[in-house]
Amino acid sequence: MFVQEEFIAINTTPAVVEKHLTDAALQEKWRSALVVIEPIEGDSMVQGSTFMLRLKSLGLAGVKHTVTERDNKHILLTSGGLWRGTEV
Repeated sequence: MFVQEEFIAINTTPAVVEKHLTDAALQEKWRSALVVIEPIEGDSMVQGSTFMLRLKSLGLAGVKHTVTERDNKHILLTSGGLWRGTEV
């Protein structure tokens, strides 16, 4: 079994974190080079938007994520396909 885990800690305000999650150029600077994020529908990380998250190490197998809840401090992602679950 292949397991890949990543943890990112950004010591700043929620507004700065949000900017890094919603701006593709900033997002590329901190996310792993093994991860590819492809927008499907909607703006990045807004409620209702969808994107495909692919891991290069798995031959670009991907998981579709949908932003199902959003407030000023949390983004809840629901995933389906190869992996099913939620992430905050």
